[in-house]
Amino acid sequence: MLVIGELINSSRPQVRDAVESRNAAALLEIARRQRESGAHYIDVNCSAVGPNETASLRWLIPLLQDNLDVQLSIDSPNIRAILDALSLVKGQPILNSVTADSPGLSEVFAAARERRAKVVGLCLSGTSLPSSPDETKANAERLLSKAADWSFPVHDLFLDPLVRAISTGESACRLFLDSLAAVKSLSPDVRTVCGLSNISFGMPARRSLNRAFLPLAAMHGLDAVILDPTDRELMGILHASKALADPEAGVMEYLAAFRNGLIPC
Repeated sequence: MLVIGELINSSRPQVRDAVESRNAAALLEIARRQRESGAHYIDVNCSAVGPNETASLRWLIPLLQDNLDVQLSIDSPNIRAILDALSLVKGQPILNSVTADSPGLSEVFAAARERRAKVVGLCLSGTSLPSSPDETKANAERLLSKAADWSFPVHDLFLDPLVRAISTGESACRLFLDSLAAVKSLSPDVRTVCGLSNISFGMPARRSLNRAFLPLAAMHGLDAVILDPTDRELMGILHASKALADPEAGVMEYLAAFRNGLIPC
């Protein structure tokens, strides 16, 4: 399972302060801990710094790439900021995120195809959250159709069925799992992603809920996850869940993670 580290997000006060004050040491340490904990990508979100988002990304991206061996996920609701940042990113980044209705969607798919970047597609219609698995599936089909129009490879489009917080509705977990299964049913080539910690927003003991939710999502076919990789118990559960849900690939990954000290005994 592809792991995207969530901690460099300007919605977190300490990260926003570090970005605004250009505290390089603090941000490098957050990125380093995530990479050493097993993250394949480091998510970078500067959207909470407002009009300084683009300037902050232009400072932060070279900082991380020049000092650490990391792959980056550029996370913003602002497509212009994503495209600007893409010119600075090395390797094959993740562009997070778009919807089927995003202005400039064609530019994102064209630029991502040229760079062989991955794209996260939110299963939204406009700004409205889908109310059922069927609606989520329909939104996913629209994204897949738009990607096909621009010859964007389906295996590089990660569809997000959208995790809601159980604090806002008791059916949030069931709705996500059924929506995930519905999206996966579209094609064997469809890949999926979610922001794991959204499930526990507004609840006490959030790590317990995150840890319980992850194996359920894995068993329903989740391919990638945005989470806190420095939670060792959570990472152990991730590797164990993958081994049980997809033994052909997961068992070897589990053993490799154990040998590398990423699974607590």
